[in-house]
Amino acid sequence: MDGGTKTPGTIYSRSLDWAIEDVADFSNDGKADILWRDTSNGRIQVWLMDGGTKTPGTIYSRSLDWAIEDVADFSNDGKADILWRDTSDGRIQVWLMDGGTKTPGTIYSRSLDWAIVL
Repeated sequence: MDGGTKTPGTIYSRSLDWAIEDVADFSNDGKADILWRDTSNGRIQVWLMDGGTKTPGTIYSRSLDWAIEDVADFSNDGKADILWRDTSDGRIQVWLMDGGTKTPGTIYSRSLDWAIVL
């Protein structure tokens, strides 16, 4: 969009199993990128966007027991990171993201009695 004027972009195909989890700047280029999650098996992928042009990152496997709780810049590098929570036992983990590349952090134990407040 350019104010109230639309500029049609490219149409991309994606299975209905893939849902948009969040939109954030994963590459620190000042442009929104798309975080996808495959609802059938938990896989994720980041599309680095430049207007209507996409550069898909690696597809990573993740159990459906792990839920994305938030996307934020936890490392203060200007790039969005992913906060995960295991819905079966409460463990948490942050994936520090560099564009579509992940560096998984430590998994911490936490009871399901504790809520993440954003």
